[in-house]
Amino acid sequence: MSITRSYNKHNNTYYVYDTQYVWSEEKQKKVPKRTCIGKWDPESNQVIPTGSEGRLRKKVVSVQEIPADLRNSNEENVPDISELFSKIALNLKNINQLLSELASDFESIGTYLNHSDDSSKKKTSGDNPGD
Repeated sequence: MSITRSYNKHNNTYYVYDTQYVWSEEKQKKVPKRTCIGKWDPESNQVIPTGSEGRLRKKVVSVQEIPADLRNSNEENVPDISELFSKIALNLKNINQLLSELASDFESIGTYLNHSDDSSKKKTSGDNPGD
């Protein structure tokens, strides 16, 4: 067992590994088996363990943890929810009114077309007395 350090040029980080040499029947020689211990910090010259948990997760912040001055600063820019609902209700009322007017217009068009069809049928039946 030995401790080795490896440089990753993509993220400019040194990683520290626990290296053990084990016999490989396939290759017929000893091969290194590496286990990552952590990152090496060149400034403090210490190993920062990564642990078995993997990457650190982002901390979920509850509303109570946010300072009161930050919570209240956004309330000035956000419109009142009751205003928004009243605007929506007014728009829905206008839409319903337009829909009822449109329905009555279609009814009047339908009655006009029915009357014109009836009158055209009467004219066509009277034109051919031999039928």
